[in-house]
Amino acid sequence: MDLSMQSNRSQARHIDRIASEISGILHAIGEPVPHPLADQDPKTQRRLAKARERQLSERERFLKRYQPAIMAFIQTILKNPDAANAVWDSFVTKWLSGDLRRFDPQKGSFRKYLKTILRNACRQHWSVQARGAHEAPLASAEEIANERQSDAGEAFDRELKESILRRAVHAVAEEEERYYHIVTFMTEAASQASSKRDTKGLQGYLFQQTGREESLANVRQLKNRARACFATKLIEQTGLLIDSALLSDIEEALSDLNLLRFCRAKLAELRT
Repeated sequence: MDLSMQSNRSQARHIDRIASEISGILHAIGEPVPHPLADQDPKTQRRLAKARERQLSERERFLKRYQPAIMAFIQTILKNPDAANAVWDSFVTKWLSGDLRRFDPQKGSFRKYLKTILRNACRQHWSVQARGAHEAPLASAEEIANERQSDAGEAFDRELKESILRRAVHAVAEEEERYYHIVTFMTEAASQASSKRDTKGLQGYLFQQTGREESLANVRQLKNRARACFATKLIEQTGLLIDSALLSDIEEALSDLNLLRFCRAKLAELRT
């Protein structure tokens, strides 16, 4: 079971510092959409303002969830940290202002839509740089983007997978400390011989971590419950990340990210 929790730290700036780095961000966000009764009805005006705040807050949450994956994609295409940061800043401004082509579920998954947006942003960056240097547009930009798109897509999915795993493991820890230790044990022992991760080995590991003695029968029960809990949290975190409660959408994302094998039984259970 390959559940590496190690994440390649991106060189991107943290989302919490974005507002201070983009001077025009507040102007890009704009004001709440005018309402014919807003001037006459203060309550309506306040409701509209709160709705706008919620919309902006959701867009900011999206950026926090997807930033590592987005930066991994951009950096793989551009191969230049400064250029990657410039494209990221531009993407943030457009995303917060709603100035991006709307996602159409009929044309594919949201991840594919996002990768297309990012690929086009990288191409646009090259074109802008060429114009600024009074050079002809880079004839090879399209070819380079095409060559690197596959690797960029894999980097994007890898970061997304690690993000889901981290969030799922954290959620397991909040549910039950012993479940967390069991998931950690199975992760760390994944590359070792099976005898190193048997029930008796897990029994000793739990005692080291909690100071509580568990019978082998109880360890077996805990192991099954921990696996079920982990599967549930993976499904929940994937749903949150792709912003969908549809099991078909979640299953597709889990399959694409090579996480479905941990959740098949739980998905079947949820469908009954």
